[in-house]
Amino acid sequence: MKDLNNPITTKKTGLRDDALHTFDHLQLNLVAAVQTIADTAVSKKDKLLARFQKFDRELTWDEAVTFTRQHGCKLIKNSGSSRIFRHEKTGTKIRLHEPHPEPYLKRYMVEAILDGLKAAGEI
Repeated sequence: MKDLNNPITTKKTGLRDDALHTFDHLQLNLVAAVQTIADTAVSKKDKLLARFQKFDRELTWDEAVTFTRQHGCKLIKNSGSSRIFRHEKTGTKIRLHEPHPEPYLKRYMVEAILDGLKAAGEI
């Protein structure tokens, strides 16, 4: 329905109508794209949490770093392979040794990460 008080909709050429329609369509597509990206980011975080909770033997050190960063931790390197994940808000510390030469996490490492994040109130 056209608004007779709106000069854009009363033009006989219809060019402005087409432009507005195109703009509205693009705007709706942008909103949908942003929502899809947000849903994907949340689902990746949730999938990683599920892998930690069921202790996937294929979890790597890099995934542990990603997981702890997603939950507000900062990685601090100590001497040798000693590492500390420190929660930015609470100061909770998770002390581990980076595995080498294989990058896979041991069960005690996964448990320490989950316990530390629970203590920080993240999970």
